[in-house]
Amino acid sequence: MKGQISVEFMFAIGALVLFFLGILAIGAQKNTEIRNTRLQLEQEHACAQIAHAITQAYMSGDGTSLKMRVERTVTVRNDTSIFVDDTVRCRYLGVSSGFNGTGLLEVRNTNNKVVITNA
Repeated sequence: MKGQISVEFMFAIGALVLFFLGILAIGAQKNTEIRNTRLQLEQEHACAQIAHAITQAYMSGDGTSLKMRVERTVTVRNDTSIFVDDTVRCRYLGVSSGFNGTGLLEVRNTNNKVVITNA
């Protein structure tokens, strides 16, 4: 009779371990999804931030200069496209020269063309 209880007890412990491992796996998956969503939102924010700065400098006219910090790698193309970390894409209004970089940026309107440089 004691042997029978031990086997049932071991089976119950094994089932509980499997149950908690399943919960752990689901939690890890959700954590990864949250991290990926956060990264995407940060990239979209950086894209919108630089697009707004380019548009603002362009619309404000010749001589306008803005400084901003971007923590992601930004590629600005002269076809009104912006790429952040080579994944997220957005557009800006205006005429700009190309740029690729990160950090503290100066967005300057020179002769109605927006030039972006590291400040």
